[in-house]
Amino acid sequence: MEQRHNSKKQKKQSLTGKAFYIATQTVLCAILFFTAGMLSDKGHAYVSEREDNEQIRNEFGITFTTPTPASSIGTAENTAKPVPEYPLKTPPRYTYPEGITIEQLKALKERNSDFAFWLYIGGTTINYNVMQSEDNDFYLHRNIDKKYADSGSLFLDFRNDSETLSGHTIVYGHNMNDGSMFGNLLKFYTGGNDKHLREHPFLYTYSENGVGIWRIFSVYETTTDEYYIETNFSSTDEYYSFIKDLQSKSVFKTDILLKETDDVMSLSTCYKFNHANGRLVVSAVRVGSSILN
Repeated sequence: MEQRHNSKKQKKQSLTGKAFYIATQTVLCAILFFTAGMLSDKGHAYVSEREDNEQIRNEFGITFTTPTPASSIGTAENTAKPVPEYPLKTPPRYTYPEGITIEQLKALKERNSDFAFWLYIGGTTINYNVMQSEDNDFYLHRNIDKKYADSGSLFLDFRNDSETLSGHTIVYGHNMNDGSMFGNLLKFYTGGNDKHLREHPFLYTYSENGVGIWRIFSVYETTTDEYYIETNFSSTDEYYSFIKDLQSKSVFKTDILLKETDDVMSLSTCYKFNHANGRLVVSAVRVGSSILN
């Protein structure tokens, strides 16, 4: 009698165990399919938005097909556009890559009056329109047509002057997993050496007001706890102290001599590998400018 009771008990436990196993597997499968669906949607969004940005470049005929030319650091390409001497004592002769015209820039402005300038960095996928609105939220998840986009747009801090790009200018962009937007800024930071910085030390801005050539002098990691996006300074001394501090934070030391009259541009993106509110910042000083023909 007792043996029969134990047999029934074991059978019941076995059935209960099987039921638990089946229920567990069902839940795990549901989670797996849900996760796969989310990743699929995310991947589709990345591809779609990358294609949208490529379409902008194709529609307006924007092409930077020639290698990024060097300055006095190396030999410039014959196709590179020379830049007039910058007002320094013994200025180097800089060049800039051609790939966009004044007509194309005007067309982008007509498409959306929030268009500020075009940003190009050789050796990266950073080849985008930069927008500016009345706040720093609007283009977080909107494209040039003001339509929703997970990757958003590169955008200029609303406090900056898009006409002059004077003082400390900040451009924000998402660090996308597929390397789009400011995802490629990590090339200047990861790897533990400054090889990429030495090979691609310049970034370029193109607007109806002309071309700006900016040389990178600082690459560093920070957090939002530190107010690295200051744009208003009470004196030139305060401003000079601020940009010198940006240089001192760099993980790679540069021999660039900053002045209190320099214009500086900082590119900022999320970098949450070490801090939940981490940021990666690449700062560059304007070393040349030219009228765009």
